[in-house]
Amino acid sequence: MSDVAGALAKEYAAAMQEYLAGRGEAALQRAYEAGRRALAEGLGVLEMFAAHQESVSGALRSQVDKSEKERVLERALDCFAEGLSPFEMVLRGVREANSRLQQSLNSLQGVEEQLRRQNEKLTAAHRAVEKERSRYQALFDFAPDGYLVTGLEGAIREANTAAASILNTPKALLPGQSLSEFVVKADREEFRERLHRLHLGSIERVEDWQVSIQPRNKSPIPSALTVVAERSAPAVATLRWLIRDVTERKRLEKEHTRWLVGKARAQAARRFEFLAQASSLLVESLDVESSLTGVAHLTATFLAGWCFISVVEPDGSLRQLEVAHADPSVADLAAALRRHCLFGGCESIDALPDSPQVIEPLTGEWCTLAADGKEHAALLRQVSGGGAMIFPLRFHNRLMGVLTLIRGFGSRRYPPADRVLGEDLARRCALALENVRLYREIVAERDKADLANRAKDQFVAILGHELKNPLTPIIGWTRVLKSHSLISQDPILSEGVKAMDKNAMTLTRLVGDCVDLAKITEGIIQIERTPIDLNQVVTASADAIQAMVDERQLRLTVALSPEPVPLLGDAMRLEQVILNLLINAVKYTDPGGLISIRVVPRGEEAEVEVQDTGIGIDPALLAQIFEPFRHGSSSWLTSKSGLGLGLAIAERIVKMHGGRLWAESEGLGSGSTFRIRLPKAAPAAQEPQSDSPAARSEASGSKIRILLVEDSEDILFLLKMELESLGHSVTTATNGKLGMEAARTHPADLIISDVKMPLVDGYEFIRAIRSVPELSATPAIALTGFGAKADVERALAAGFDACISKPAEPGEIAALIRRLTEIREAVHAGSQPG
Repeated sequence: MSDVAGALAKEYAAAMQEYLAGRGEAALQRAYEAGRRALAEGLGVLEMFAAHQESVSGALRSQVDKSEKERVLERALDCFAEGLSPFEMVLRGVREANSRLQQSLNSLQGVEEQLRRQNEKLTAAHRAVEKERSRYQALFDFAPDGYLVTGLEGAIREANTAAASILNTPKALLPGQSLSEFVVKADREEFRERLHRLHLGSIERVEDWQVSIQPRNKSPIPSALTVVAERSAPAVATLRWLIRDVTERKRLEKEHTRWLVGKARAQAARRFEFLAQASSLLVESLDVESSLTGVAHLTATFLAGWCFISVVEPDGSLRQLEVAHADPSVADLAAALRRHCLFGGCESIDALPDSPQVIEPLTGEWCTLAADGKEHAALLRQVSGGGAMIFPLRFHNRLMGVLTLIRGFGSRRYPPADRVLGEDLARRCALALENVRLYREIVAERDKADLANRAKDQFVAILGHELKNPLTPIIGWTRVLKSHSLISQDPILSEGVKAMDKNAMTLTRLVGDCVDLAKITEGIIQIERTPIDLNQVVTASADAIQAMVDERQLRLTVALSPEPVPLLGDAMRLEQVILNLLINAVKYTDPGGLISIRVVPRGEEAEVEVQDTGIGIDPALLAQIFEPFRHGSSSWLTSKSGLGLGLAIAERIVKMHGGRLWAESEGLGSGSTFRIRLPKAAPAAQEPQSDSPAARSEASGSKIRILLVEDSEDILFLLKMELESLGHSVTTATNGKLGMEAARTHPADLIISDVKMPLVDGYEFIRAIRSVPELSATPAIALTGFGAKADVERALAAGFDACISKPAEPGEIAALIRRLTEIREAVHAGSQPG
């Protein structure tokens, strides 16, 4: 059979199948034409019959109803009967017509009988299929979950009642709609992407796909989708969907989650409370061993087991600090274990674990390795069997101890949370040990610093005393020489004495700064609050600095307030502050520069402004210049800036007056401004003030007998000369022993004595004086080069009535002599009978 004949036979079979299916006469005509041409191409009757039989079989398979199948058979027989003879007569003649026709008829009858039997079977099978289909449809429709059948692109083909209910859309309206339109917009993109992968075949099944479904006119509902792709027949490939409303499941999951969260929170709260209590124990006392003992008992109670805490000794050995258990019935066992040391048998602490370890279960072998001996191992076997957690107490790679937690027989395994809790507790214990170690080091360093500070204060006091001793005669003799006629007439000697006086005063100021700073640090400096006028204090300070201003070729302007500015303060100390600021301005202003000082009332306060056109101050250092030994810039280091104590002392004196002192400067080369703000006093408190502290000291009114005891012959001679110039009678002694003899042989109205003397010092001397009844009431003044609070208190406690520092101004001594004399006379007058 040729290829053309075969193609025509297939064309005939297809056209005949269309005709048998009821497509009309046109299909029959196409079948006749194809059959005729096939026979013409050499196709035999049997082959033609096979093609006809194939078309009949196909037509029968496409019919379900029995009557329709019978009509198909009748139509096929009629068609074959009508079409075979014309074909044969036209194309083949009568050569094969009768025989083959008969064979065909016989075969057709057999086929018809076979088809009839098959039809009966198919009918029975169809009924069974329909029955199963009905059953399936019932199950499909009445299933509690939604079922859908869609194309690969997601278009709905079938839907059950539950799916229609979930989508809130009549079941009849669902076919043709896209399932993606029922997905909320937030999930739609992901839904389409996964649907596309199902379409391409990259995935075949998706289970428990969490999607929010958006029913028609209702709120979204959480859903779980399961989808399976069926690709057995590509033309009818489908996706089968199971849609389950998981609202209730979500609710139960939320409730379960809330329960779990609540449980976790309760456990976390208990753990937090435990850690808080442990932390409180660790920080409430510096007795770290007592604190760790409390932590051990707290931990044993919380974890219902054993708690061992060991600490590393300074020599590197391990010492058992505490063994605790919550059960009082094992107290004896705990006491026995406390006499040993867990891991005490290790050759060195380096053999201990570097990181936390969990050992479950504990074995006898472990007990042997952890014990410090056989007896200890036997005791440990009584607590082992469960598990252990070992936490090294480390801080910055330094082992400070070991925390070990053990659970006995039958206990549950340690959960991960317990290990986290143990690690946190171990960190806190290690931090407590480190804090105590650091505290001890700090205390040791503080003690060293205190010793060094006391040594420094002692050195400053001794230095001040030793410097004041030579300074006293220098200043005194300079004062004498300045007023001597021979010196004033010689310009060279006069200039030399001026230089000596200036440098002696500078040295006195430096020594005074050191002593004042020590006094301020110890709180020994007291200010005497008396009514003063700030204008007078500023005027006195400006007058005192004028000579230095003229020498440096500077200009000084003073602007006072038109009205008195009343203050309650110490005029001498405030003059010291203002004079210090003026001296700084003079030192750091080049020749030709300007220095100005102003007094400006500011409401309830008064301000003193000292401004200069000098080198200025770096703004970054403005806050530092009031610290001791600080300077305002590197330029100050090369200048005659002294020790950097003046501003520190000035600020503290101003603060003692309830005021404040600060500096302003735009930078180096821009000059500087210092401002003092002090609280004003009520005008009624003001009293006329003298021009200077020296002027305020009056000479004693009456001439008295004075016993002067001083080991420095220079100071002794000078003071004797100054006191005699005031009209007093002076008896001298160079040490305490000679002073005692002079006091007995030459009774005095007042005693002035140095405190630091050989053989018998001033303290022993005054105690001896007070032990003599006739001398016990004699006023006594102590002279000291020291200015420390302890020295003043010691002098007063020994029996002196007053204490002044060297070098003392004659006016200061005279005022003190007068005050003590007046007190003595008042006491004497009160003791006389009326």
